Amino acid sequence: MSWMRRLVNTFRRRVLDREIDDELQFHADMRAMDLERAGMTPEEARRKARRLLGNDAALRDQTREADVWVRLESGLQDAHYAVRMLWRAPWFTAAAAVTLAIGIGVSTAMFAVVYGVLIRPLPYADAERLHFLFQASPRGGRTRVTPLDFVDLHAQLRSMRTAAVVGNGFTFTGHGDPELAIGHLVSGEFFELLGVTPALGRTFGSADEADATNDVIVLSHGFWRRRFGGDPNIVGRTITANNRPFTVVGVMGSDFSFLGPRYQFWVPLRLRAPNPDKLPISRNSRYVQVLAKLNPGVSSDAAAAELRSVAATLAHAYPAEHTNTSFVLSSLTEETVGNVRGALQLLFAAVLLVLLIACGNVTSLLLARFTVRGPEVLVRAALGASRARLVRQFAIETLVLYTVGTVAGLVLATWLLNLLRTLGPAVIPRVTDVELVMPVLAFSCLTSLVAALVFGMVPALQATRGASASGLRERAATAGRSHQRVRSTIVVAQIAIALCLLAGASLVARSLLNLERVDKGFDSEGRLTFNVGMPATRFPDAPAMHAFYRRLVDAIAARPEFTSVGTTTAFPLSGQDLENSFAVDGYVAASPEQEPVAALRGVSPGYTTAMGIPLRSGRALKPADDERGAPVALVNETFVRRYFAGLNPIGGRISVGGPEGPWRTVVGVVADVRHRALATEARPEVLLPWLQLDSGFLTAWARGISFVVRSDMELAAAATLIGSQLRQVDANTPVVELQPVSALVEESVAEPRFRTFLLSSFALTSVCLAAVGIFGVLSYLVSERTREIGIRMALGARPRTIFRDVLVQGGWLVAAGSVLGLAGGAALSRWIRGLLFQVSPADPLTLAAAALGLAVVALLATLIPARRATRVNPVIALRT
Repeated sequence: MSWMRRLVNTFRRRVLDREIDDELQFHADMRAMDLERAGMTPEEARRKARRLLGNDAALRDQTREADVWVRLESGLQDAHYAVRMLWRAPWFTAAAAVTLAIGIGVSTAMFAVVYGVLIRPLPYADAERLHFLFQASPRGGRTRVTPLDFVDLHAQLRSMRTAAVVGNGFTFTGHGDPELAIGHLVSGEFFELLGVTPALGRTFGSADEADATNDVIVLSHGFWRRRFGGDPNIVGRTITANNRPFTVVGVMGSDFSFLGPRYQFWVPLRLRAPNPDKLPISRNSRYVQVLAKLNPGVSSDAAAAELRSVAATLAHAYPAEHTNTSFVLSSLTEETVGNVRGALQLLFAAVLLVLLIACGNVTSLLLARFTVRGPEVLVRAALGASRARLVRQFAIETLVLYTVGTVAGLVLATWLLNLLRTLGPAVIPRVTDVELVMPVLAFSCLTSLVAALVFGMVPALQATRGASASGLRERAATAGRSHQRVRSTIVVAQIAIALCLLAGASLVARSLLNLERVDKGFDSEGRLTFNVGMPATRFPDAPAMHAFYRRLVDAIAARPEFTSVGTTTAFPLSGQDLENSFAVDGYVAASPEQEPVAALRGVSPGYTTAMGIPLRSGRALKPADDERGAPVALVNETFVRRYFAGLNPIGGRISVGGPEGPWRTVVGVVADVRHRALATEARPEVLLPWLQLDSGFLTAWARGISFVVRSDMELAAAATLIGSQLRQVDANTPVVELQPVSALVEESVAEPRFRTFLLSSFALTSVCLAAVGIFGVLSYLVSERTREIGIRMALGARPRTIFRDVLVQGGWLVAAGSVLGLAGGAALSRWIRGLLFQVSPADPLTLAAAALGLAVVALLATLIPARRATRVNPVIALRT
């Protein structure tokens, strides 16, 4: 039949029905004529002809369904019928839709985060070809490269183009209060490699980098709006930063960010020209981040091979600095995402398990509903409806139900994403850009469709089992038991999945508790911290920095509101850190990898007291430990254990950089401080008096001072007082990042706390859904066995016996699910091993507590059906 004919038939339904009836009647008449010729009477021939042809209604449907347009019309009729049936059962529809909305909503929201953070390309041209280039350390790990190494890499590499990136702080003056902003010094190829364009003006290139007489700057969109009021005429204007005039040549768009929103401007980095930023230019100072972009068609293996060749060339030319070193690439996407990939994948797997539990509950509801409609199925089967036709009707009804759940789930997902964007910006990179884009909507719809087909077919097939005249008796005898087995299997699976999630959430929660209780090595309560910078243009040498440092420390310490004051070059948990090699008198390294290396801090005499860092032995630093005093140092406990090996460190000697440097006397041992992160073990540390720092090190690496003051003042009052004292010393130096020390501690646990909150929420949701599932199964069981229970009670069974039987049946379901859940949790423990802190993935106490908690909730869910069973009236039960 041509498509034109089918289209015409769609609008002539009655005529088509008459034609089908006439055709069926013709076949019946022809068969009857054959039977009459065989000797039957006309009446007998007509009856037998009808029997031989079969059910008229079924034949009519089969004839009409041969037409695809008729099938479409039939499907629409089935959908309309499904909507009517769901509308007539509002409580069932609401329960199923809400359950599906929870499962689909949380899974869609989580996939939106996974897609936006992990899958969606970065907003740069050919982002998949962008990498960071690192130098691999002989001791393991990786470091940034030196400026001179970057110059060589940039000149020698042919498989990729490179740009240098250096973070730095500039003090902006002349437009409002002084402000220290963090930005990037970048080489001229930076913007070209990213392939980005500004919202206003232009970016800069190699010509601007080479022209040392003209300082230019590109502003971020947020910095332009906040500090300069969004001035549309900002391009071409001269502003002052670090006491130098800069010409604004461009403003980036609001959607541009590189390594996070804290970087608010970009200026040329001049490593091959006069260096106005006073950066150390050597082969020992590794502070340059190298952005590399592979040329089209270049594979990662080819790029790695060229890097090995360049490393060999540098090792030959500079053996002292490049022996046993190499260069490695890491994709920009991985560096941007950081360490959240594993956590997001775990959370996404968790929400998929929640979706499975939700679909299981809906399957149980559909089984119960389709069972109630058993008489309807049998009547339709007796009238000639095939099992395929009945399955299609139930499948369409399931699809309509899942469609309602999907729409409600998308509404819930929108709300959840708004919540995640509010709670998660500090702990999840790129989360502010997460939204319900087309791939996310496609995932939601596809997930709903697959779930409807997979989970909807089970009740549809069960409901139509034995749906024929010959199967009526068999169906009546076996349908109830078959449905109960399916529902029990679903509940066991739900309990197993819920226990897996609950066990994982319990382990992560215990890890968070351990992390919050860990010994930090310092006291964070009642202490404030802030930073002050000393730009090279205003403080060009060590004496100028010493003079400003003394005046500032004295001004802050003079206030009686501050009971103690200390300073350091790198504050704990702030992300600031610097390692250096050392020589230890009497220590002989067994291999180059065991040469003494420690984190280096420049601190004031009052630092350990102000921070509450315990002194283990010896003495603390004193005011006399200045540039004119004897060289001294403090070391931490880890340094003592590793490099003094059972000897008394007090009076021992160490030297920064190697034995050729000046030797210092160790005068005290302080407690270990978890400097990088609370979950990271303390490393060897050396604390030097700030005034005794080498002048080269001081001018290159110690231009930022982190203060800590001990005070009970409110933050706003302390900010006013500190700002007043600082203005008395220098009106052009701003206070930066004034905050309680406890806020840094809270920030360090924000990511694991957020992760624990989400995983715990998913686990509790799964437990509730599993409890609802077991409640539904046992309630259905009691309703199915009402007559049996009535007979047993009439024969003398006590209510407590009935109560116990129902509890036992529920207990078996819980036990089976718990065994499977613990086995599944053990198999999946490797997924969460990297997220745990001071707790084993197979910790028996935590797993037992999770299993016990789930068992208690599940058994509580059995109490109502069990109690209902004891209230069955035998007289009423026997009458029904």
